[in-house]
Amino acid sequence: MIDTSQYFIDLHTVAGLITLTWPAARDLALSDEHARILERDAQLREDLRGRLHAVRGKFHYLHVLTGPAPDSRAYVAATSIAHQILKGTDLRALEMLAPIHGHLQKVQGPVKAEGDRMRNSPKNSPPLRFLLTHGTPITIEGIRKYATARDREWRPAP
Repeated sequence: MIDTSQYFIDLHTVAGLITLTWPAARDLALSDEHARILERDAQLREDLRGRLHAVRGKFHYLHVLTGPAPDSRAYVAATSIAHQILKGTDLRALEMLAPIHGHLQKVQGPVKAEGDRMRNSPKNSPPLRFLLTHGTPITIEGIRKYATARDREWRPAP
């Protein structure tokens, strides 16, 4: 078990990956209304990122895509999906994370780099880091090996 503060760190990470890769996780939305809210939020985030890029130069402003949504309804929709992922079994969590993994394999450039940074963050709990990077169910042996591994040594196969 992880403590409450660690749970919220993991919740924020998974919610950020959901908003970064939207609409990859569209099928995981708890309702059509949540999906529409997240769709609108993703469009607003992309528009804001484009405006910042046009005004301020070549910075990628990925924090706009991954940070908590200004609209609380969008944040609730993203964290609801994240909560469903985190409360499930390892296999269920892997099934639910599959579209996010798949999307991160297709994209290139700064979005992929941000996704990799979020998946490998040392702030994530070891079980979540294992699920996000290894794509296999958690084993005690795997966690022991992972704890001594370099953060970015694993790159998923296409």
